[in-house]
Amino acid sequence: DRAPRPTRVAPHRHRVLDGMRSASVWSQEEGAKDVRVMALAVVGVLASLYVFLLGVFLLTESVECLGDSSFGSLFENLSNPIAGLMAGILATLLMQSSSTSTSILVGLVASRAISPRDAVPIVMGANVGTSLTNTFVAMGLPGPRLV
Repeated sequence: DRAPRPTRVAPHRHRVLDGMRSASVWSQEEGAKDVRVMALAVVGVLASLYVFLLGVFLLTESVECLGDSSFGSLFENLSNPIAGLMAGILATLLMQSSSTSTSILVGLVASRAISPRDAVPIVMGANVGTSLTNTFVAMGLPGPRLV
């Protein structure tokens, strides 16, 4: 039987330990960087929300100024739900964004140019308009179709 060999310490062991020490420092630096990035993201979201709400406020103010003139007569026929639905579809098809249509509608309701009751079919039309926009885009794509 042979006697067990004495184990040798690998020459790179000290480098591994140094690497572990630098890894813990690196993770602390990365953690601080992650906190800064997260704080910046939160500030960015809050700033974006502020700009959006400011835009809705400015839209409301401008519609109120226009409401004094004959601008309000444009929305008299929207008390019919079918007309409101078609107006929402048309607005979304023209702007290609139901979010924009709905944001403008929020400003109109806030300025009392449209009643909330008349705004509901327009929002529904905006959502239908989004589906129609997607359908029109899909029909324009080349390739095999199911229909």
